[in-house]
Amino acid sequence: MLRCGAFPIRARSAKALQLPANMLVVEATLEQIKAGGWRGNVTPATVYGSLISWQSRGLGVWFAGDHEEAGRSVARFLFTVARHRYHENRSLLAHALEAEPEASNA
Repeated sequence: MLRCGAFPIRARSAKALQLPANMLVVEATLEQIKAGGWRGNVTPATVYGSLISWQSRGLGVWFAGDHEEAGRSVARFLFTVARHRYHENRSLLAHALEAEPEASNA
């Protein structure tokens, strides 16, 4: 629960904040985080504080509850990001093509 892949969440959070679209998906509920009960010396208050801090710095935190919902959430998030990027790029291309004849006349 307190690990992201093979690395602790803290090690990856700085990199995640630099991405154009980011979201930390937690395979637990907020209630489970506050209850603690995992191995190690990290307290629920420390985890909760880190999550709040990351949110204040722009990293979206999603409490999926379990592994299956986390997978569905990530798939939907990536699809939505891709759709937004597609529309942004399509708009940029349309503007570039409109401006092209003007530039060649100059």
